[in-house]
Order: sequence, then C-alpha cells, then structure tokens
Amino acid sequence: MYWYEKEGGVFSSVISTRVRFARNAEGIPFPHLQTDEQRKAFWKKAVEAFAPYGGKAVSFDDMDPLEKSAYVETRLASPALAKARVGAGLILSPEGEVSVMVGEEDHLRIQAILPGKAIAEAFQAATAWSEKGKTLNYAYRKGLGYLTSCPTNLGAGCRISVMIHLPALHSAGAMNALTQNLNNLGFTVRGIFGEGSREAGGIYQISNQLSREKTPEEICEVFERVLADVEEREREAARVLYEKNREDWEDRICRAVGTVKYARKISYGEFVSLYALIRFGKALGLEEARSIPLTDRLLVELMPAPMILTNTENRDEKRRDLARAETLRLLTR
Repeated sequence: MYWYEKEGGVFSSVISTRVRFARNAEGIPFPHLQTDEQRKAFWKKAVEAFAPYGGKAVSFDDMDPLEKSAYVETRLASPALAKARVGAGLILSPEGEVSVMVGEEDHLRIQAILPGKAIAEAFQAATAWSEKGKTLNYAYRKGLGYLTSCPTNLGAGCRISVMIHLPALHSAGAMNALTQNLNNLGFTVRGIFGEGSREAGGIYQISNQLSREKTPEEICEVFERVLADVEEREREAARVLYEKNREDWEDRICRAVGTVKYARKISYGEFVSLYALIRFGKALGLEEARSIPLTDRLLVELMPAPMILTNTENRDEKRRDLARAETLRLLTR
C-alpha cells in the first residue's frame, strides 16, 4: 500500500511528509559520470543489497513512458530518475512507504513518504532502509559527512519536505513574505510538484535546503518547529479572512461542492482548485464541505497517468475528464 492509499488520520494543513537520504557508494563514480555498464552493474548491486529485506525491484530500463509518469506523479520517483538513460529504477519496501531511487543524481535516494504530518515516522522509516543498504559501503568523510553529487546535500544528506495546503496565506498575498522568511532560515518553498512547478490551489512544498551543519535528528527538530509556526500563521490568516469575507468564502466553497457533486466533465487542474476550496471549507468547519468525502489520495489517483493505467480508455483527455467527474459524483452521492 503506497503512501497516498493511506489516510493521515487527524486533519492537518500538511497533506504528506517525505524524508529522503542521499547516499553514494565508495569508490564508484557519481551517476552522471558513470558509463552505461557501470550504471547497470550498480543497479544489480543495489537490488541484491535490498533483496533480503523484501525490496521489490522496478527497473526503468525499457519501461513504458506512461508507467514512468505514473511513478513520478505518485512521487515515488523523480522526473530526473524517469529521464535516466540506463541502470535506473526503484526498489520498493514491502509496506510501500519507502522507495529507493537508484541511478538518479546520487547512487541512492532513499525516501519515505507518509500521509499527513509525520516527520518522526517518515524519518524512522527512511533511516531503517538506509541502514539496510550499508552493505553498499556508503562514501563518508570525517568533517564532510556523506559525499553527494550536489554540495547542498553534503553532510547528513537529509532532505525533509512536506506538501502543505496554505489557502489563507495564499489568498491574503502573504506567501512572498513567508517564502523570504523561510529562505532566510534555510528552507525553500516550491510549487505543488516540487522544483520548477507552480502552486495549485494554495498547495506548496516546503523543504530544508542544507544538511551540512546538523545531524538528521537536529534537522527534524528544526523542521518541526518551523512547520508549527507556518501552521499557526495559516490558522490566524484563515480566521481573519473568514471573519472579513464570510459570505464570499462560503459562496465559493459551496459552489465548489456543487460542481464536484454534479459536474459531468472536470480537468485535473479544475479538480485541484475545487479540491483546495473544499479542503479549506473543512478546515473552517463548514458542514457543506465536511459532508464531502474527498481525501488527499485523490490528488494522486485522479492525475492523468494513474487514471490511464487504471483504464486505458482514459488515454483520451476528454474521456479522462469525463471519468474524473464521474468518480467524484459517485463519491459524493
């Protein structure tokens, strides 16, 4: 069961949490410097290293581009991994919460993704699988830490990120100031799908930038504090917005509820906007929004590639928009 198929439990601004470790094998060139034969050889070594723990190997060599897109859209793989020429793929944990990217920017990108705000739990899962791969002899230097392809990952090689819904701060025009403040603290704010993407429906990704000066545990501790502050700012912004424009927000949210319940055709972009409004309504406590059983997993399941893999007829965009609307109508009956 992958991360998006699980429920996060307590409602939170945080949609999902990811903890990722970058690791490289000693004495082997970084992936971008490897020959095709070296890349293939390391893929084989990685598969053998994680096999005793139930790791499921998914080679990207000769994989259909659509299937690669599905792994990217579900965040189990990165766009860079999908573009790798040979010797690249995923090793998935039996529980589905950990995916090890092999042959991306680093030899290994070990990431754990969980629904909701779950930094400690994701850190524990990623750490456990990093330990399982130690037979690959990770490159490490005293005073530098784990050696990585990109200098910003040098040290702990630990990157934490959350997908977070900040509709009030977004609507209040406060995101530029928040982004600058977080940048000064060593964090970065990106769009819904990470680097190079834009926000959608007030959904962003926040992650730490550097891991050189701190241990992974210290990075988690700082991230927890910063995230708590961002959530408090969102709650206060929501309170102010709702008090000032209660009728306008209720109208927008209820219109979104009506569209989801009765529309016959919905694009993915429109769905994200509708979903964000209804999710905001849930946070505000509106009964009309709370009565709609939309879950965060739909952000993934209703993306183009996963829909096409579920039903090949959905290759046609119009057919996909019809199917997406039908799925939502059935959920809201």
